[in-house]
Amino acid sequence: MTGALLQALLALLAVLGLIVLVAALVRGGLGRRLGPLLPQLAEGRRLRVVERRPVDPRSTLLLVEVDGVEYAVLTTAGGPLLLAQRPQREKAP
Repeated sequence: MTGALLQALLALLAVLGLIVLVAALVRGGLGRRLGPLLPQLAEGRRLRVVERRPVDPRSTLLLVEVDGVEYAVLTTAGGPLLLAQRPQREKAP
């Protein structure tokens, strides 16, 4: 009986650990830290969020890159609003 109880507790801890890991990945905390270490994952993608800044509790300012063009987008309760658009700057050598 004690062995079965110990096995059940270990299984419960493993499941809770996986839930915490998935939550960290979804929230972006762990993903943002690993992102620079794994640049090959971003290759071939056409859409990238360059930066995200909260403006107030219901609005967020996003800098989004799509096919080499950057867009400044304000997301609000009323929907997204395109603020600006510009070609991507050349990277310094």
